[in-house]
This record gives sequence, C-alpha cells and structure tokens, in this order.
Amino acid sequence: MFYVKKTNKNSIIKIQGKLDSACAIHVGTILEYAIENRISCVILDFTRVLEFEYSAMALLKEVLAFYQKDFSQITCRGLSKDTVHIFRELGVGRIPGVR
Repeated sequence: MFYVKKTNKNSIIKIQGKLDSACAIHVGTILEYAIENRISCVILDFTRVLEFEYSAMALLKEVLAFYQKDFSQITCRGLSKDTVHIFRELGVGRIPGVR
C-alpha cells in the first residue's frame, strides 16, 4: 500500500508506503509526470524493503528503464540503501541523504 501527495505548491511529489509490485509500476508513471510538469523533487519514502520484495525492486528498475526519460533534473529524497542503487543507475540528478 502506498499513497502519493503533492506538497509545496505542487513542486514536490511524495510517494510513501511499502515498496511492492503495484507501487513499483506506478513510480515510473509518477516520475514521468514529474518531468513533464517540471516538478523538481520526488520524495520516495518507502518502508524498508524486505528480502521477499526484491522482485519489486527488479520490477521498479525495469519500469523506470522503460520510460527512457532524462531523470537528471529530478531529486529523489528518502531513498533507503536498498533502493538507491536503482536510481543511481538511471541517472537521477540528486540523491541527498541516503538512510
């Protein structure tokens, strides 16, 4: 389960919840929306990824690669050490404060 919230006069999108397959599919759509609407910061606040959810991380990587967008203008905050490598590989611009 996850939810998406716009904050700060719609300049930040926050995705919060459990990283599972359903969430992974929607993250790509949300990042594409952020690029098209010039939203510079996406906060990904996932609860810790458990061992059985690594398939969701693999799916997330495939979904984001499918969009073939330039993610260099996006800042992703709140990434855990379990998911940060996916976003680094995809060229996300800034990844401050890995937890």
